[in-house]
Amino acid sequence: MEFQKIDILPTQIYEFCIPDILVTTAINMLDKYKLMDTDNRWDNKPHFGKSTPGDKSLHKNFNFNQHVKFIESCLDKVMEDLSFNYIEKLKISLMWANVSKTNQWHHGHKHPWSIVSGILYLQGNSGRTWFSRKNPYHISDMFPCYYESEKEEIIHKHNPKPGTMLIFPSDLIHSVDENKEEQDRITMSFNTFPEGEAGNKLNLSGFDLKII
Repeated sequence: MEFQKIDILPTQIYEFCIPDILVTTAINMLDKYKLMDTDNRWDNKPHFGKSTPGDKSLHKNFNFNQHVKFIESCLDKVMEDLSFNYIEKLKISLMWANVSKTNQWHHGHKHPWSIVSGILYLQGNSGRTWFSRKNPYHISDMFPCYYESEKEEIIHKHNPKPGTMLIFPSDLIHSVDENKEEQDRITMSFNTFPEGEAGNKLNLSGFDLKII
């Protein structure tokens, strides 16, 4: 019996080009101020690479002011395209840098307490970003004792392209596979949170939100 498949409810991510000066400045600042001189992620395991600590978020570092302005202008474009009319503004709430040396990778994760997140690809052509979600046909949720990883997720493998930025839903699971180059793979990432008036402006009174 013949049949056809109909793809529905696609997940969209947004790609922007980063000005060259911001790419160069970010790499230079990370090196000049030795911001990556920190332990590896997850119990200092050598294969996980490094991220700058959250208590020193880069969006509060004046050396990255122009990066913040650029990112938040892109967030405005995304909000406009998505018709976000229930929050006034999306602001960066956390921003950090990541470095993967040869054969290092990053485990699958998502970002809680954030609306959309982003990745700025600064250096390196290896180490694909894997975006994944559960296959709704899989039975693992009905029978939690049953697990078969190859059928658990729908996966898109995105090749890093230095000088580009992706913006995506924060609850979209993502990971990074091995960096197969001798050159370090360098990215910056960010989370966002609403600021200003929130609520349906058509028929509900809003309330104020502010990032502290």
